[in-house]
Amino acid sequence: MLDWVDELQKGKLFGELLEKLYETGATGQALGKLVGDSQADLEQFVAAIESVDELDVACEKQMSLADKLLRGLKFLGGLPAAVLPQGMVLMAAAYIILGAYVVLSAADFVDAQRLKLLNRVPGVRQVVEANLGV
Repeated sequence: MLDWVDELQKGKLFGELLEKLYETGATGQALGKLVGDSQADLEQFVAAIESVDELDVACEKQMSLADKLLRGLKFLGGLPAAVLPQGMVLMAAAYIILGAYVVLSAADFVDAQRLKLLNRVPGVRQVVEANLGV
């Protein structure tokens, strides 16, 4: 157990955890095959690349917002216990909600097949398929 926690802290298992959650390898293989088999012209490939770059920027904005909220929660961390008896429970709930939002929002941007709870934006798979005429 200690080895597992040590590997998690060093970041070794983090990539594996993300891969299992978002299945980016499978998506990459499917899109690689789609791109290789596509008969689209150069303009469509350029549009796909630009759209994926725009997704990256939009995802970064979402994560930046979540980071700001996290810093705000840390700042307010000691206040709820002094003001409300249930303050620690409310803070824990806020952290859980923020964490769930980050996970689901990222899943939306990468079109994770396992986590299709949000579909606010067309993700990488949808963007590439739309631009390459699938």
